[in-house]
Amino acid sequence: DFPGGGQLISAPEEIRAAYVSGRGSLKLRARWKIEDLARGQWQLVVTELPHGTSAQKVLEEIEELSNPKVKAGKKTLTPEQLQLKASLLAVLDGVRDESSKDAPVRIVFEPKSRTVEQQDLINALLAHTSLESSAPVNLTMIGADGRP
Repeated sequence: DFPGGGQLISAPEEIRAAYVSGRGSLKLRARWKIEDLARGQWQLVVTELPHGTSAQKVLEEIEELSNPKVKAGKKTLTPEQLQLKASLLAVLDGVRDESSKDAPVRIVFEPKSRTVEQQDLINALLAHTSLESSAPVNLTMIGADGRP
């Protein structure tokens, strides 16, 4: 149970192994829905974020990917930065934070066009932002004798 919501996507075997050994990590993912708009358009709306992730952090990551800065000691962007920018801008047109009192988390991602595959946009966001993250597990118990 995490305060920001999100969903646990680790395999049951991984969760069981973390409980048995007392150590491990759990994969957490944002929760989203697709909202259909007029004329076949759609938008991706994130309603819950993984633990340790904020809407501001996600927006900053998108900004960094879409408008990369030249690395120190370099004169131009690296080929990797250019490729990430091109791949993201091929599927994403805009992003905005519509969070309010009624909706604590509401981040809206607008696809480049209605022909963009929904799964392509989701995969790009999961790969390059913190909409999917890992949380460490450390289950240490202190016994009645004061020893772990």
